Amino acid sequence: MKVRTRSRLILSGTIVVFLIVLSLITQSVILESFRNLEAQDAHANMQRVLSTLNNEVEQVAASCRDWAEWDDTYAFIENTDPGYIRSNLAEATAFQNLGFNYVMFYNSSGSLVYSKGYNTDDGTEIVVPQQLDEIVKNSIIPAGVPEGVSGRRGFSILDGKPIIIVGYRITTTNRTSAPRGTVVIAKIFDSGQMNNLAQQTQLDIDFIPVPDSVPPGSVNGTDWKKMVKGAIITRPLNDSVMAGSAVITGIENKPTMILVNVETERHVNTNVQNSIIILAAAIVILGLILLFVVQMLLQKYILAPLDTLDSGMKDIGKSGDLSQRVPEKGDEEIISLTRSLNLMLGNIQKQSNELGNAKQALAERNTDLENLLEEIRQQNNELDDAKSDLAERNTELEMLLEEIQQQRDELDSAQRALAERNQALEELNRKANLYLDIYLDSITYEILNAMMGLQGYAEFLKDTTSDKERMLADRIIGLTKKTRDVIRNIETISRIYKTPPKIRPVILESVLKNEVEMKPGIAINLANCDRVVLADEMLGVVFDNLFSNSIKFGGTNVEIFVSTRDTGDGNLEISVADNGPGIPDVTKPKIFDRFVHDSRTRGSYGLGLHIVKMLIESYGGKVWADDRVAGEPTSGIVIRFVLRLA
Repeated sequence: MKVRTRSRLILSGTIVVFLIVLSLITQSVILESFRNLEAQDAHANMQRVLSTLNNEVEQVAASCRDWAEWDDTYAFIENTDPGYIRSNLAEATAFQNLGFNYVMFYNSSGSLVYSKGYNTDDGTEIVVPQQLDEIVKNSIIPAGVPEGVSGRRGFSILDGKPIIIVGYRITTTNRTSAPRGTVVIAKIFDSGQMNNLAQQTQLDIDFIPVPDSVPPGSVNGTDWKKMVKGAIITRPLNDSVMAGSAVITGIENKPTMILVNVETERHVNTNVQNSIIILAAAIVILGLILLFVVQMLLQKYILAPLDTLDSGMKDIGKSGDLSQRVPEKGDEEIISLTRSLNLMLGNIQKQSNELGNAKQALAERNTDLENLLEEIRQQNNELDDAKSDLAERNTELEMLLEEIQQQRDELDSAQRALAERNQALEELNRKANLYLDIYLDSITYEILNAMMGLQGYAEFLKDTTSDKERMLADRIIGLTKKTRDVIRNIETISRIYKTPPKIRPVILESVLKNEVEMKPGIAINLANCDRVVLADEMLGVVFDNLFSNSIKFGGTNVEIFVSTRDTGDGNLEISVADNGPGIPDVTKPKIFDRFVHDSRTRGSYGLGLHIVKMLIESYGGKVWADDRVAGEPTSGIVIRFVLRLA
């Protein structure tokens, strides 16, 4: 075999081995790394879907909690009037606006007293299935807990479809009364809901109910055990799709399962495979070029000189006369060289010096050739490293650009949605205020006109009838005055809500003197009241309501004491005390609420003290009730509040 043929086979074999090793490294390292990244992306998408499902559950829970704390619901459970619940609670608009399908009311014994179903697609009423009541009895109202587990929520399976179920105990708005039962709201998670979820997350989502907790055929037993414990399993379906799977456990005592599958497109895998194919083609081309260049170098620096040497040795050998022969072994070129040497043995002594010089020249040329080949190999290695780095940077840049574009699109969508929602809320607020103003002005105007007419007739009767009828007329006049006071209080509350106070320095003693003059015959004592506080013209309403409240419950013989005290932090504490019947300790924290009743002492506190609290808090202060004599609630009351000094 010729040296030229052997060298070509060696170089070709080296390139083939290099390509095979490169392919193995690509498959085992690079593609596996990108598969891990895609698995992380699929895991994140699965978590995003689960978070969105949890938000759906929390929205239903918020609606259920509002219904459970509604005073109308509390009243219905007491008398269980279906007509009342149908007209006041379970209206079709409530189902349509809140997006749920079933509402069920249970009393404190755990018995279902009323239920209603609504199809949100076509707006028709539907029958509540018995299976839903059984699910509620196995989860929210289990055996031994007839009052229900308040706040329990989650998924279940109804007629082969996922359904969200939430239950809350029925209480009053202020949560001060004992619960009267449980209200349960259910929302079917049908194909429409799944499509909305898919559009919201931009993912392909599949729900598979598993009522018997037995894994479906598409999931192996090991993965199923992990998913039941809360793990998310990801696996590639093909070269273009990565699947993520998780399990949602039902809320029943005998749990059902819902298998959630989310498919994520494998953009990175396709791009990487294309890049690897391009890189492999480039390496093959570079290998062929390298083979050609090396062959040319071998031909120029090794094979051609050997051919020249062989021809020269033959010419020199022909000029000698030697009979001794050298054994002919080796490749064709070596055999030819041996034959030439055998021909040159006769003249070897004469030409030894020339042969030594030729060997030295050949050694130097071989050294130069080896150095040149080493330099070529180094340059090829540097070129391969540079190309690999460039490919990786291009891939990272493409992924970064895609992520930035996606974040921009999401931000634009969020900003547009926020702007539309703000505009809608502003319009609703404007309409609500307009309707409230019209309603309040109309009703107060009509009631005041009626009260003034009624008072006029009563005063006419008082002057023209007997003593008994005059007594009744006095009561009518008192009731009309009380009604006018309530209307003025309502107007005051409306004014406080609509017009924030313009706080300015106010002389406290001047305000008090004006209010004292409005209460002739009442003993009102002022002490250390020559101070200036930050308030507005409504400050007089505060003292008018406090004085009126003392007179109402203490009678015209009551004594009122007004005093002030510096708190040392730039505020002034003002105390209004009376020697009336006082207020029990249990009632003191509640008297500033609207229409608080206390039958043991003072009756109803109406709106007066509530207006006092609203005004004081609008000035930046606070108000509370205390005993006039510490530890003796029946010896009178003192109302204390704090205002800022000017």
